[in-house]
Amino acid sequence: MPTAPDPQAPRAPEAQTSQAPEARAPQALPTTRPPVTQPPTTQSLTGQPNTAGRLLWRAVRRRRGRVAGSLTLMTLWQVCEAFVPIAIGIIVDVAIVPLDGRAMLLSLLGIAALFTVLSLGYRFGARLANTALHQEAHALRVEVAEVPLASGSVAARSNAGEILSLSSADADVTAQVFRQIAGGGSAIIGLVAVSVYLLATDVLVGLVVLVGVPLSLLLVALASRSISRHSTAQQEAIGLASRRAGDILAGLRVLSAGGGERWASAHYREASQRAGRAGVVTAERSGRLEAIGTLGTALVLALLLVVAGQRVLSGDLAIGTLVSVVGVAVFFQEPVRTITDMIGAFARSHGAARRIADFLAAVPTEDAGDEVPETAGLRITGLALVRPPAHDAGTPAERDGHVPLDAGVRRGGAPRLDLSPRLDRSSWLNLEVPPGRFLGLVVDDPAQAEAILQAVDGLGDQAGTVLIGGHPRSRLVPRLADHLVVAPHRVDLFAGTVRSNITLRHEGPGRPRPATHRAESTNEAPASIEASDRRVIEIDPAVLAAAGVTEIISHFTDGLEHRVDEGGRNLSGGQRQRLALARALHADPEVLVLHEPTSAVDAVTEFQIAQDVKSLRSGTATTAGTTAGTTHAAANRTENGSGDGATRTGPRTTVVVTSSPAFLAVADTVVQVHRDGTTSTGTHHSLLETSDAYRMAVAR
Repeated sequence: MPTAPDPQAPRAPEAQTSQAPEARAPQALPTTRPPVTQPPTTQSLTGQPNTAGRLLWRAVRRRRGRVAGSLTLMTLWQVCEAFVPIAIGIIVDVAIVPLDGRAMLLSLLGIAALFTVLSLGYRFGARLANTALHQEAHALRVEVAEVPLASGSVAARSNAGEILSLSSADADVTAQVFRQIAGGGSAIIGLVAVSVYLLATDVLVGLVVLVGVPLSLLLVALASRSISRHSTAQQEAIGLASRRAGDILAGLRVLSAGGGERWASAHYREASQRAGRAGVVTAERSGRLEAIGTLGTALVLALLLVVAGQRVLSGDLAIGTLVSVVGVAVFFQEPVRTITDMIGAFARSHGAARRIADFLAAVPTEDAGDEVPETAGLRITGLALVRPPAHDAGTPAERDGHVPLDAGVRRGGAPRLDLSPRLDRSSWLNLEVPPGRFLGLVVDDPAQAEAILQAVDGLGDQAGTVLIGGHPRSRLVPRLADHLVVAPHRVDLFAGTVRSNITLRHEGPGRPRPATHRAESTNEAPASIEASDRRVIEIDPAVLAAAGVTEIISHFTDGLEHRVDEGGRNLSGGQRQRLALARALHADPEVLVLHEPTSAVDAVTEFQIAQDVKSLRSGTATTAGTTAGTTHAAANRTENGSGDGATRTGPRTTVVVTSSPAFLAVADTVVQVHRDGTTSTGTHHSLLETSDAYRMAVAR
């Protein structure tokens, strides 16, 4: 098994091959605190509810302040609306019939005050409900986007179109539950108030309401049972259409070159029409529900008017009371219709919440009882790559394509990071790097290089397992996965500044804390991007120097605040690569994997960058007489606010997938993966002397 040698071990002058490895056991990094046992978890990786009911209940619970406020104010509005016809009946009896001018004036003032209260109640109640709706929809979008970032296994099988559908349509429909609570809850209380008034006015009239309304609502509830099912099918059909659209857009050039536009159009049209048909079915069921609710309301209203009219003719009700009863009967339709609409809307929200909950619950949980070092999350002891010799196909299970989860884990020793992706049916790759080593990885086949990078980053779908400290990479909780950063060859820059593209608003070592975790513990929305932009995050000068960014910003009058266009269009290819490299170094992960980080940089600059990156990652670079690694780690911890004094000062593990002689020359060990599956291990100079294949691979 090709192994990067231990820092204290003497280096072999000649190259080794994978047929006769001499593995050296990696040494554990010291920790400042003893390991603690992680308690068993029962929810998904991101701690999200795994059913629609739990998701909706959590949404209400974390916005409970605004929910209570909106329900109270909307109830005030609904009760005032119900009191308007009652007030008119009272005015008829006390002012109009006796022709009392003073009573009429007071009545008009009372009506004005009543309308003022109901208007303000609706305005601010609806505002609170809409605020909670938009905040929750945003939080759901963030959580949906976080799942493929936190779990490579989910990202590998997810489609951008599906995620877009979940984070847009489904999130918005789910968050409508706040309007349903405010509108439906206030309508129910309004019905109760009206029923109490009718019972107090006349028992027989009140009984008509108390019996007729529950019967009509029961019919509505029975008719709404199928809406949730059809709404779920509609959202799934929309997601399918979005996935197909994403696939077509991703392969548009291939389709155009191969004349597949007509097939792609028909393929998408079929999915789009299916979504349209599902929408028609859902709308039809909703229409039936509304018709049933309207019919039930009309029957109750008709019966109420007949009974009230008979009571007036018998002299049991006054004229003003009749006016009030008729007005209440007319108003009666509004809360019943609102409740009917809310039942159908809740069924649709429940269906959308079910899709989101299923997606959020797709992230696996961490195994119970796993020991997790408390210092810095997890001390990654290294990155390793092993490929069995051609004559050894492994165990029978491995020959069948099954790779055990704990493959390559040294029992009883220090944790390490193991990579065991199956690149083809007959062979596997494994790599082991002791902690703090700088490894150069030369892969002859670009497809194999991409497969290795995707597997380490948790994005690959090939068989095998990536283990960090004995934990499968795809099952790590986020705070552990933050200690591994894979910087791809493709550079993604964003509209902003040089500083913002390097820091990405990091709060310390590793990736930034997701906003959704902050939103779960508060009723407030996550901090805005603009507010985050106002907090200036300092960058270690050693990071800028190591990535060659110091030379870039020296040409800008505004330095790190120089504006960067979307995609970095106003920068050269080499400048974009150096900014991306500075971003990876600023994150300061314990394990950093780089893929051709300086392919667009000139040879002289590339040589200097390689030297500086090696010094920075090994902790030997100095800035103003201080070890840069110590300064950088301490600065990051200060920004993060941990303040526990446990500064990380040890070297970091670095793997560079490259054919650049500049990086390979400074690497402690170089591993070359040949196209036939064999590997060669040694130093850059020893491989140059002994391997023709290596000389061809790195020749420039």
